[in-house]
Amino acid sequence: MTRRAALDEITRLTTVNYSSGPAADHSDPSKDVWVFGQVLEGTELGTVEVYIKLRLTQPAGAGRAARGFVWSFHAAERPLRYPFRGGGRGGGRGGG
Repeated sequence: MTRRAALDEITRLTTVNYSSGPAADHSDPSKDVWVFGQVLEGTELGTVEVYIKLRLTQPAGAGRAARGFVWSFHAAERPLRYPFRGGGRGGGRGGG
């Protein structure tokens, strides 16, 4: 998957893609991360559930907007839970 294709998938995330968070980042517990999932079809690996971890940081200085970072983007190692899908597991592309 290209960087552009990954970014396109991230910009399509909605609440139905939400899996967990905010939770302390294991690499820096003072920062929070959020986990989302997306099922991608037609990839070189076939249909794949992708694990997406995002982190926000607040830059120093009043009035500066928070910045988002993609902390992880890879095939899920195990099925994700999606609480805004009635607690269901993967399936579907999400949407809003």
